[in-house]
Amino acid sequence: MAEPRLRQPLHLLRRGRLENQSDLGIRLKWNNARGAPFTPFDLEASQAANSGIFDEARINGARLPVYHSLNFRFDKRFYFRSSNLIISFSVWNVFNRKNVMAYCWNPIDQRPSMTLGWGLLPVLGNEFEF
Repeated sequence: MAEPRLRQPLHLLRRGRLENQSDLGIRLKWNNARGAPFTPFDLEASQAANSGIFDEARINGARLPVYHSLNFRFDKRFYFRSSNLIISFSVWNVFNRKNVMAYCWNPIDQRPSMTLGWGLLPVLGNEFEF
């Protein structure tokens, strides 16, 4: 039985304003995506060449692990006569999940190694609306 083809990531976003505080906001965003297809290395050929050689018989024949992360954002809005200033604090990948973004060939260990995405990342931001 063939696997279902989910090409688009799933994004769930929940926004809200704190009760009686229209200038304060909280957002939660959960990203979930099926692993992207990739072509695995031909291990014997790669080790013999001391370089990553793709297995041409298995083009896009494997998938990366499932990707997911939870992002949190708190913001404060300041109102001016004809503009707004928004100061925000965000935390990306709240669970500090190690999401695999790709595999590359490691010539020292003579095997594929993982390239990971961002771990837990705090972000300060500002926006100016006019």
